[in-house]
Amino acid sequence: MPEYSIIKLEPHASPEAKEAKTVRFVNDSYSLFFNAQHRLIKLSALERSFFDFLCEEMRTLDNDITIDEKLKSKFKSHLMSFTGGKKKVTSNQLTKYVQKLNGLGLILVTQNKGRYIVNPKYAFKGSKTSRLAYLKKLIEQRILKKLPVEHLVSSPVVTQ
Repeated sequence: MPEYSIIKLEPHASPEAKEAKTVRFVNDSYSLFFNAQHRLIKLSALERSFFDFLCEEMRTLDNDITIDEKLKSKFKSHLMSFTGGKKKVTSNQLTKYVQKLNGLGLILVTQNKGRYIVNPKYAFKGSKTSRLAYLKKLIEQRILKKLPVEHLVSSPVVTQ
């Protein structure tokens, strides 16, 4: 469950505001970088919603996310609740969304089945300094493990 900040709004001299109200804001967040726009524009509204959900659910500082039936069910429930049941997706659709997000480089496969990394080039849950350090480490590790890095860099990496 996310942590919330609460702000108390005092009533003003308007007839509708007779008592103080409280507003909650989720504390946890991620940064989405503008260089993702050319990828994000290729997503449908539901695919984009799923990507945003993954970004909210990913682990802080390494963007790790396990995309399994439990997470898919959580997204389906989330979608039902905020659309009032007007929008629905199946597990098969979500599997196709995962494939598309991976193909666009928005998420990256790992060597562990069902585990992904939301590409920190495009979104990150942590500070700018942490992001740069993690990108460097991730690129170096993926080169050593012979995993693809083309979605992490803007130009080819020369290895020796």
